[in-house]
Amino acid sequence: MGMSIGGYFGRPMIVEVVKAELVTENNLGEILGVTAFEQHALIDLGDVISVIFFHNGSVDRSGTITIWHNKEEATIKTPFTSLTGEWLEDEQVVVSEEIEESWTLHGELVSGRMAMDITGVPGIYSCGTFFSLQRGTVH
Repeated sequence: MGMSIGGYFGRPMIVEVVKAELVTENNLGEILGVTAFEQHALIDLGDVISVIFFHNGSVDRSGTITIWHNKEEATIKTPFTSLTGEWLEDEQVVVSEEIEESWTLHGELVSGRMAMDITGVPGIYSCGTFFSLQRGTVH
């Protein structure tokens, strides 16, 4: 298990607890120990998993993301919500199948799949772009 810490004043802290690790009988207990209980049934031997904790300065802006690299899926969990869906590695975004329509922070109406970035910022993924629905966030 690896750990890398990032973040500085005004930016989220990201702690990568497990980095693209193959799940085996030897490390399964350790991986289950750092993932949300409701995700345990989804973790199989042979999965390649990353587990990331993030903190954005307050309890309501912190959480965990579990990424199944071999399945291109992820689940992000915050104190108030969770989202499961497709993991877009290049964009660092979890994208659900749920369709949403909302106004962006720039006053544009956008329709697309509900999404969250790697730090728990909610948004809409449309036409290959993540549109943040939270103030103070730039993507």
